[in-house]
Amino acid sequence: MALLNKEEEVREVYRQLESDLATLFKLVFSFRKPVTEGDIRIASVILRKWLTDGLLGKLCNAAGVKATVQVLDNSIPLAALAEHPAINYFLTAGVRFNGVPICGIYNSGDPFAGGPQIPVDQMHEREMRISEFLAQKRLYFDGSLFSCADIIKFTANKLGGAHFDMQRTPNYEKIDQASNYMKYGGPLPSAEWDPGSEIYMVLEPTSNEVLSGLHIEIVAAATTFIQIKFDGIPIMKLATKVSLRTRARRLLGLDRARFRFFQNSKPD
Repeated sequence: MALLNKEEEVREVYRQLESDLATLFKLVFSFRKPVTEGDIRIASVILRKWLTDGLLGKLCNAAGVKATVQVLDNSIPLAALAEHPAINYFLTAGVRFNGVPICGIYNSGDPFAGGPQIPVDQMHEREMRISEFLAQKRLYFDGSLFSCADIIKFTANKLGGAHFDMQRTPNYEKIDQASNYMKYGGPLPSAEWDPGSEIYMVLEPTSNEVLSGLHIEIVAAATTFIQIKFDGIPIMKLATKVSLRTRARRLLGLDRARFRFFQNSKPD
């Protein structure tokens, strides 16, 4: 795509950005119902258009603005992975399942010792440039790390976002394995049902959807992108309504982060 040279081009691209942010909001912010896998695939195409295809950078250059986003900083638990070889899977996440914030999902071959093996409770939001956000490693599997950009491109180009393609290069083969290793969704319909993954976590009690870690990261990326700022000013203002129950829990100090551990055992 050529550089944006004319004022009318810049105005039109900015109009499309506002429209696409509003569309992303509708796709990934569902009210009292799970986000669908189909909506996540559509969201991946919008993210690819602006982030990995470079349209946002062209707009920022033409308008002379700096774009930043608030991102969950996972550098502390990522650094700790080197000390825990039994951990073969880590997903940053930072989304809500059944109304509960979920982040720092990992799988370990070591027995549960009463607390998290890596400091998943030490992830906090910080402001990042778009290039830093896209380069951030979000998924770890069997010694390989995958960035936000990797996840957007694979979901949009291979998993049916813009294209569906079963062919895999060596790099894509590994991220495909990571995608299929652990999946998430609603209750198992039967004991014989196979979600197509090594591990399956029930996180949405009313959902029929089956999501991979890549789908979850697309939701996280969309949520981050919706809150983009130009020179410190948000493009889209989000108004959230807090229920009376939630306000009461916060007032009483009951609405703190909670960690859940799952024992994954198989018969010999």
